[in-house]
Amino acid sequence: MTDAPTRTAVLDVGGMTCDDCAHHVTAALDKAGATDISVAWQTGQARFAWPSDVPEAELRSGVVAAGYRPGTLRVSSAGERASSDPAFDYDLVVVGAGSAAFAAAIKATEAGYRVALVEEGVLGGTCVNIGCVPSKALLRAGELAWTAGHHPFAGLATSSGPVDLAAMVGQKDELVGALRQAKYADLVQDYGFEVIPGRARFVGPDRLDVDGRAVS
Repeated sequence: MTDAPTRTAVLDVGGMTCDDCAHHVTAALDKAGATDISVAWQTGQARFAWPSDVPEAELRSGVVAAGYRPGTLRVSSAGERASSDPAFDYDLVVVGAGSAAFAAAIKATEAGYRVALVEEGVLGGTCVNIGCVPSKALLRAGELAWTAGHHPFAGLATSSGPVDLAAMVGQKDELVGALRQAKYADLVQDYGFEVIPGRARFVGPDRLDVDGRAVS
């Protein structure tokens, strides 16, 4: 293991489409001499500690040999990297698990920080659960039912039968569940942050109580 000074590097990598791709790129960078490697195929980026005695060409050739396309390499100064305070459980804790919370969690995780979201209800916040998605799904169904019986075209016979509200609500619930899973729940595992179920209460400037669990 090298004792050379390290810099934090972020390399754009083209061609990644799945978890296996991320594993291949991780292995290639590790073989080339990088350490503390975190690869997210969703964003097409690899973040790692780059020892000063490892040539850039070696990193790039390793990625190419693995079957991917290395792009722009961004580097910070030696020692300028995300660091975690061992006195705390996490570097960032977000109360709530809606779209803004997920955006913050993803960016912080990509930067190498330890992240947790606290949610007492379901993932996804207002939009997917009780706002935009369910309301527009039902409004669109209502619009179609009304249009079928009130169209302005001569010579076209259509009719609108009784509305099965229970079936409409059931279909809406299926849509909400599918989007919640794909756009929120699956991302927790993909990016590797934690979701803590429960109601958060501040008990100090940097301490939370989540249904009896101490979180800092």
